[in-house]
Amino acid sequence: MVLYMFLEYYNKFNWDKFGMSIDGAVNLSLMPEIVVENPTHHALFGGQFLRELINLYTVPCKIPAENSPPFIRKVVNIIDPLKTDNNLGRSVNFGNCLRIKLALRLGAGTLAEILELPMEKIEERIKNFFGITYLNSVSGRG
Repeated sequence: MVLYMFLEYYNKFNWDKFGMSIDGAVNLSLMPEIVVENPTHHALFGGQFLRELINLYTVPCKIPAENSPPFIRKVVNIIDPLKTDNNLGRSVNFGNCLRIKLALRLGAGTLAEILELPMEKIEERIKNFFGITYLNSVSGRG
């Protein structure tokens, strides 16, 4: 169910208008300010815990913050929690973005169908779902 919720959320995510941060969706029109839009999710970890991790694992930048390049918008915009001017989606091109969206849509649709089956059939279909995913990744088709 968690995987389905993930796939469904990102299947419907508006990547043209929003980017993603560790705190939730960020309105790209408000950049360079990072303003999380409607943080309705319930985070797995609290804000204080995340801040402590960020402080622990962030490597100081050699370039002063005022001289560092701004966050560069791309087709997919994911804000690095350890370096907010770094776009983790920078290498995703338009074609790959379409493939990712298709995979999210197909995965969400398939899991939605599986979750509506009678309980005794779900286990077999879930194994089949992941088996096909595994075979596609090994063969280079996924």
